[in-house]
Amino acid sequence: MEISIKQKNDNLFFKRTDLVAEIQQPGKPTPKRDDVKKILAAQFGAPENQVVIKELSTKLNSTTCTAEVYKDIKDLEKYAKKYMVERPKKGTKTAAPKKKAEAK
Repeated sequence: MEISIKQKNDNLFFKRTDLVAEIQQPGKPTPKRDDVKKILAAQFGAPENQVVIKELSTKLNSTTCTAEVYKDIKDLEKYAKKYMVERPKKGTKTAAPKKKAEAK
């Protein structure tokens, strides 16, 4: 998986870097948000918890990613939309155990 930054904007007001990246993954499905987050965090030298993936859109072996990299965790908590920050955590929840039907 190769990631190239297509657009980068330092947003001084929100203390973050807004970016659009293109991910090449020929013959593979859309990458997981966590995998993209790890790579972007490494490229920008930021902890993973300061990277927010806003959108992943796949078309013909190429995925466009819109993301925000915050300079500080306090700024992320203040300015980022809560559902976007918590989005990857939804898939990690375990389902409640089903109750067995009691035999009469």
